[in-house]
Amino acid sequence: MDKPKKFYLTTPIYYANSRPHVGSAYTTIVCDVIARYKRMCGYEVAYLTGTDEHGVNIERAAEKQGITPAELVDRNQQIFRDLWKLLGIQHTHFIRTTSTEHARAVQTLVRRTRHHSPHAIYKAKYEGRYCIHDNLYVSDSREPADCPLCGRPSELISEENYFFRLSAYQQQLLDLYAKNPKFVEPDFRLNEVKSFVEAGLRDVSISRMSIKWGIPWPDDPAHVFYVWYDALTSYMSGIGYGEGEKGSAEFQKFWPANLHMIGKEIIRFHAVYWPAFLMAAGLPLPEKIFAHGWLLFEQEKMSKSKGNVAYPEPIVMALSELTGVKVGNDALRYYLLRETVFGQDGNFSREALLTRYNADLANGLGNLASRILTMIEKYCGGVIPVPPKAGFGGAYATVSTTAQSERKSAIEAFESFSFSRAVESIWNIVAETDRFITTEKPWTLGEDPTKRETLDGVLYTAAEALRFVTVLAHPVIPDATLRIWKQLGQTTALQQDGTRSNTGGRRASGTRCARGSRGTRWRRKNRHRGFRQSRSARRRRAIRRKSGRGGQAAEAHGRYWRRGPPSAGGHCAGLCARAIGGAQGRGGHQPRAAQDARGGIQRHAAGGLGRPRRQAGAVHVRRRHSRRRQSEVAGGIVRSSARRCYRERSETSG
Repeated sequence: MDKPKKFYLTTPIYYANSRPHVGSAYTTIVCDVIARYKRMCGYEVAYLTGTDEHGVNIERAAEKQGITPAELVDRNQQIFRDLWKLLGIQHTHFIRTTSTEHARAVQTLVRRTRHHSPHAIYKAKYEGRYCIHDNLYVSDSREPADCPLCGRPSELISEENYFFRLSAYQQQLLDLYAKNPKFVEPDFRLNEVKSFVEAGLRDVSISRMSIKWGIPWPDDPAHVFYVWYDALTSYMSGIGYGEGEKGSAEFQKFWPANLHMIGKEIIRFHAVYWPAFLMAAGLPLPEKIFAHGWLLFEQEKMSKSKGNVAYPEPIVMALSELTGVKVGNDALRYYLLRETVFGQDGNFSREALLTRYNADLANGLGNLASRILTMIEKYCGGVIPVPPKAGFGGAYATVSTTAQSERKSAIEAFESFSFSRAVESIWNIVAETDRFITTEKPWTLGEDPTKRETLDGVLYTAAEALRFVTVLAHPVIPDATLRIWKQLGQTTALQQDGTRSNTGGRRASGTRCARGSRGTRWRRKNRHRGFRQSRSARRRRAIRRKSGRGGQAAEAHGRYWRRGPPSAGGHCAGLCARAIGGAQGRGGHQPRAAQDARGGIQRHAAGGLGRPRRQAGAVHVRRRHSRRRQSEVAGGIVRSSARRCYRERSETSG
């Protein structure tokens, strides 16, 4: 019987002295994409993240706020947990360095090191410069020096410490890099690490006496552990190291880690210090350390002191509020992975995020799903048709060949963490399927009874291509793909089914697509379609009339029926957002009421479908409301345009 496949990956253990920004979310989202992909490939995944809660920074931040360090980290770690929940992060383990199990693991590691390598740790006096912001020993000289990472002045420290004999592991580390050139990626980061080690290593302090907020040194409580020895051990303590002589069953199952995902600024601690600590303790080393670049803001590194920090919460919430559908999380994930070549520095821009969202999600995948599901509903009674037995070639074969080819390319890209290339391959299928539909014109075929077999072939092929895209894109945009998956009538668990099995061969035809969401059913009762409205719908309509027309009525119900920010493709997020996993729309040209219905699908489609858009950037309300601009909404934000609304909400919420 084959041994079950396991995959263990970690994010950095985030410092809990302040609120996380988009850069922290970037690393965590990337790891979530990897974890979801690995689960779909049949791996049992352990995904660890957490908070680093010790050090002089925590002490000083707590003192400034007039609270204890414990109170500060208890509050801040919850902020991280809440953010990961908002972003849909499916981590399996969350470690806090103030936990009892972590303290036990750190003390167990140092005892094991002293037993396995008696000369690896010694006590001596340290005098030199230390950066409290990056927890980095800058120099052994009393002369003033700036931190090489953050550029801020370092502090002079003089005290007795326990030291780790890092210099004794220089050759072992160089041998490791030579034997396993994939230990550090990308390769140019490995070259940086090798150059640092070849220049000569100095012993490093692993304890402090000047602070008390830390894990006590075993048998010498006057010392606490240096924050990096403490934090790095969390990768093991989070899965049970320190429980028993060999660690817990879970630790024995998952260690060594398959992947430590980090930012480039902490590569020295992970690629030099951490393997040396493990070598000295006689423990297996992690398989890979991947150091990605910084996420810049307007071409500068995010810095709270500079005021150029973007926070993920207002971005996600503002996008979802703009559209009326839960799309903010998917939009942020897609943008971060598509816009940046992973491993290199990237630039975060709200304008670029909106453009990507409109062009690729709303007008790309969302529009494609709308067209396919609508036509299956209209021409096939909501059942995916049986493909023709003969003549299944030509344009049909082109779509199938493209899907299989791009599927292979996307899987290879996921395996090598080339997320931008993976997303590009998936959206090549979207583009090819859209061209196929536009060329074959199923809305024309549906008017000719003699073309029924051709129509069935077109719609079956399009539905299959949409299923391919849904499976492949799930790690990147999980919320939208789950909704589309259900609308395709699929009953299997998308997040557990393999990317290979779910995108191989033909699927059984005859699957009934799910009915539209509540928004679609409500739309079909709309008086513009000649149906009687429900009592609740009539009541809502009466309330809107009494509370005032236009903006006031919309505000009273917390919904703003408006167009979103203009995009490069000429569409707007405010309505196009409903396309991503939203309800099934109706075919052909739709009246505005159907287009604007809550939860419905925007049908401003390519190939002539849908109504012409109104003036870009303007704020509009539903047809039965006044078209005047809304000048005031809750929170005092003037929404003269959706783009301005998005910008102001993000800035004020941050």
